[in-house]
Amino acid sequence: MLQKDFKLLKQTLPYRPGVYLFLDQSTQVLYVGKALSLKDRLSSYFYPGLSEKTVRMVNLAVNIKTIETGSEFEALLLEARFIKKFRPPFNVIFRDDKSYLYVFISTHETYPKIFLTRKPKEIENAKSAKVERFGNLRGVYYGPFPSSRTIRKVLKYLRRIFPYCQQKSLGLRPCFYSHIDLCSPCPSLIEKTDLPQKLVLRRKYVYQLTCIKRIFEGKLTFVQKSLEKQMNLFADSQQYEQAALIRN
Repeated sequence: MLQKDFKLLKQTLPYRPGVYLFLDQSTQVLYVGKALSLKDRLSSYFYPGLSEKTVRMVNLAVNIKTIETGSEFEALLLEARFIKKFRPPFNVIFRDDKSYLYVFISTHETYPKIFLTRKPKEIENAKSAKVERFGNLRGVYYGPFPSSRTIRKVLKYLRRIFPYCQQKSLGLRPCFYSHIDLCSPCPSLIEKTDLPQKLVLRRKYVYQLTCIKRIFEGKLTFVQKSLEKQMNLFADSQQYEQAALIRN
């Protein structure tokens, strides 16, 4: 039945990024996935050679819901939120008992940090993000993210835009990543500056981490508008280099 219905659905699917949900006859979500091209990805479920688990999931499904997004990155964030919200049974089955990846952003400290980590079962079973611990750090977990390759690529890309520190404790010298602009301003360097400049650099660092948090909360428009506002302020004060950095 689903295969026949899909022939009609396929005609309306875009070659665009998005999220798709397989639903059973009681409209319960069986599986959530993301795609760079919704048409291509969903079409692959109706070709020969599928795994036994995938065939079972497709046979149980009676409907497919799709949500188009502006980018693969937005699809990744939406997929993670849906997995957490609906806890689809086949997402658990397909991961082969491996724990999902989470992005941990520390809080309650002068210089928040970001780590990619696998979580204990009690965190995976939590219904909402809350302050938890990673080692001796307190913070918030974002996820789960099924694809290790994709979330690592996302963090690598974000770090080029909003540099951040991964050291659990401050060193005596700026870290290695500060020399390639992936930790900037480096907390170790900030602590050595005079007070007025120290406060300015601290605010810049915290702002960058706040932008990343907002992105993982799905508030991409908020971050974009905030950056545009900063860019215009620099341009109005003729600080064109700073304005160009934000534009880029």
